Amino acid sequence: MSARVHLGGDLRRGVAELDGKGEVVGGIVVMRYGENALSVIDGIKSKIDSIKSSLPAGVRIVPTYDRSELINRSIATLREKLIEESIVVALGLSRLSLARPLRAGRDHHVCPSRSSCRSCRCIDSHLTSNIMSLGGIAIAIGAMVDAAIIMVENAHKSLEHFREEHGREPNNARAHAR
Repeated sequence: MSARVHLGGDLRRGVAELDGKGEVVGGIVVMRYGENALSVIDGIKSKIDSIKSSLPAGVRIVPTYDRSELINRSIATLREKLIEESIVVALGLSRLSLARPLRAGRDHHVCPSRSSCRSCRCIDSHLTSNIMSLGGIAIAIGAMVDAAIIMVENAHKSLEHFREEHGREPNNARAHAR
């Protein structure tokens, strides 16, 4: 077996084919870790607009992948789903609280909303959220609502058992819950 070694041309870098219309120069914008993607995209768009007039004749900058529309649609979809979830939860809890005293219905509504607000206040304002974290928040709110329903229902069942066993209202509900 024998082999021949010879020098060939260099690989072409930075040149790509765009829409089958010929070669173009490509570039990629890399965002720093922790930056807000929408702010970076808006900054790039404004910079491109500011340098358009200084480009040579026939040269133009054509974005081929712009995440801003995807991000905006995802946030809008998440907002819509959170509103729908809130309405369904409110209707379900209202229906559930009709069978219970007014205080129980209040607890069903107040506990998850207070917990959500307090959690959001604890988040550092410099952190940006992504689609996964927003989806996680939506799931967590649903889990909190489920937990509130279960806890209040359990408390009412415990009070009912106490009334059946002792024939009276408990003097101290906290002492009975222990």
